[in-house]
Amino acid sequence: MYGLSDEDLQIQARAATFADELIPLEVTAELADGELPKEVTAGHAARARELGLCATNMPRDLGGRGYSTLQQVLVQEQVGAHGVAGGGDLHVAGGRVRVCRGVPACGSCARCR
Repeated sequence: MYGLSDEDLQIQARAATFADELIPLEVTAELADGELPKEVTAGHAARARELGLCATNMPRDLGGRGYSTLQQVLVQEQVGAHGVAGGGDLHVAGGRVRVCRGVPACGSCARCR
C-alpha cells in the first residue's frame, strides 16, 4: 500500500476543511441555478487560494501549486467524501468556486443531513 507523506496528509486535511465550508451553501446554490452572490464566491476563491487549493495541476514555475497527481486526487476525494454521494469535482476559476456533481447528496451520512 502506498503511504501518504506528511505533505499529502496536510493537503488532504485542507481540502476536507474547505469542502466542509462549501457544503452548507449547496442547497442555496442549487435553488439559484448554481449561483451564489459574488461576495460569497469571491470569499470562497480567496479561501481556496489561502488553503493552496487553486491551480493544483499547474507547475510552480507557471504560478501553480505543482501538486502531484496523487495530491490532486486527494483534493477531489475530499470534495466527494464531504457531502456528495458518488463524488464531485472542485472548480476554482474566474473568481468562482463550484462543487459540480451529477447525483444528489446521499442523505444518510452526517454531512448530508
